[in-house]
Amino acid sequence: MQFSDRLFNFRLKKMSMFKNITVSFISLLVSCIAIAQNDSTPPPPTFIYHKDFKHILDSTQDAGSNLYYQKLLIRFLNNDSSLSKMETLALMIGFTENPSYKPLEDMEKEIEIFDLNNNGEFADAINQSRVFLQKHPLSLLVLRECSYAYQKVSKRMANDMIFDSSITYNDSAKYFMDLNDKIMEAMIFSGKGRTPEAPIFSLGLADGEYFIPNVGYQIEKKDTEWNKYGHFMEVVTAIDNLTPKKFYFVIQHAKLKIDDDQANEAAGKKKKKSSSKKEKKKSGSKKINSIEAVEKAGVQNAATDSSSATPNVIVPIDSSNTIKKKTSSKKEKKKSSSKTINSFEPVEKVEVPNAATDSSSATPNVIVPIDSSNTIKKKPASKKEKKKSASKTINNIEPVEKVEVPNAVTDSSNATPNVIVPIDSTNTITAP
Repeated sequence: MQFSDRLFNFRLKKMSMFKNITVSFISLLVSCIAIAQNDSTPPPPTFIYHKDFKHILDSTQDAGSNLYYQKLLIRFLNNDSSLSKMETLALMIGFTENPSYKPLEDMEKEIEIFDLNNNGEFADAINQSRVFLQKHPLSLLVLRECSYAYQKVSKRMANDMIFDSSITYNDSAKYFMDLNDKIMEAMIFSGKGRTPEAPIFSLGLADGEYFIPNVGYQIEKKDTEWNKYGHFMEVVTAIDNLTPKKFYFVIQHAKLKIDDDQANEAAGKKKKKSSSKKEKKKSGSKKINSIEAVEKAGVQNAATDSSSATPNVIVPIDSSNTIKKKTSSKKEKKKSSSKTINSFEPVEKVEVPNAATDSSSATPNVIVPIDSSNTIKKKPASKKEKKKSASKTINNIEPVEKVEVPNAVTDSSNATPNVIVPIDSTNTITAP
């Protein structure tokens, strides 16, 4: 069943309503002229979108105004008969600031509910319509679809002899149709819609398409264009008695809302990406900082036995001190029984020969301070050495030169270590 065919039952009512509204407008115009001639109260204000939209929108957000959105909404939902066309139009304008106003998403949901009715799923259409109307009470299409579904269920109940429920559902159908009529009347009040400069106010993107069948016309073509004020409009070509007519519906506010939503969505995605990049940078800097901290601490693992493993610690180096080596291994001791010990200035290189002594009485060479003012005194040599040489002269060294001291061949019991003592270059060293 086509959309226009399905609404055939509503056409007579709508056409008569439209005629009554036209007659009432003519009567109102004549009355206004008469009142103006009598210099009494001024005529009611008319609505011009490019002049009045912003002003009315601000009034709907002001709690002290008579056009405050919440006040008008309560009257609308109570089906208040005193609610004027201008007040209903202000209510529609105020809804454009409602967070639930999502023109693209709303249109998709409205089509879903329309399809439910078109498939005969009236109970589901009622349930989804009531949920949708809780946040979108001014939806032209859903108000009509909800009324249509209640009417269909009411007829079924009447056929099944369930009269009480049938009457209740019929009352609900009338209630939602009355609200639909209020929206229609406010749209007709907003502009004639026959020229781009006097468009009809349309809350939804496709409300113009729903408006045309409600007044008994058939839709031939749909299009969009801009008027001279830079406002975006839906243009519907309708046929009445084989005569095409164009109707203009302004949807500039809906377009701006869609643009804002898309911009906010894009900004949210960009912000999310930038925040993820910042988190990656932070995690990277944390890793670098942890590495730097380790490097600054200068701690390295020592390759030691697992039972006694301790880390090597880097400490400051003082150039004035000497570096002491660890004692040589047993293999190094076996390779050489004597070792030359180098010292830093002012002490020069001195070689000390080892004494050939018995292993039981071997003692290490001892390094003592050198005093250039003293001489080196030796203990008396053995009897065999006395026989070989009575005296021996040792050349002087300036200031300190290499001195070789022969090993004393003694018994193991009398073995004593060679001792380095201060050398005085002015004296000679004589052997006793």
